[in-house]
Amino acid sequence: IARVDTPSPASFFGEDDGLGAGPVDLIRHQGRLYAATGVGTFYLRPRSEGSPAEFVRVDGVRNQCWWFASVEDPEGTRGPQLLLAASAGLFRIDGDRATAIKAPTDAPFRTSLVYQSKVDPDRVWVGLFDGLASFRWQDGEWVDEGRVRGVTDQVRTLYENPDGSLWAG
Repeated sequence: IARVDTPSPASFFGEDDGLGAGPVDLIRHQGRLYAATGVGTFYLRPRSEGSPAEFVRVDGVRNQCWWFASVEDPEGTRGPQLLLAASAGLFRIDGDRATAIKAPTDAPFRTSLVYQSKVDPDRVWVGLFDGLASFRWQDGEWVDEGRVRGVTDQVRTLYENPDGSLWAG
């Protein structure tokens, strides 16, 4: 990846700087830049005295990572959460650690994207490689509401109309 602030010089980050593979998605969450890659998730540790900026692996997920969502609290009682869709499941990232929300070892739950509902902000839609699922924030945790019946294809994009109808691509 590259960042260019004109007229400043350009910055380039790659394998020598800790970035294990090319990013599929990037997000700045609570002041930190995160990169989802084919070999896990990384965050950019800023330059400090005597050390250059570098990417550092997020512990807890080492497989293909696809999509981030910074999920805002509609009630404003908690800070935003960073959710990650990965081939091994759905994760929440807190700083430098990923914690599984749903990552079963006995059956695949391969996620491709996470989308916070605009109509019902306590819900996130989760695109899967074989369908669509819904999770709801309730009593301080994410509750799996299950898969949407009849959706069995790969879901890589979502759009929600103001009337609540959901379009999947």
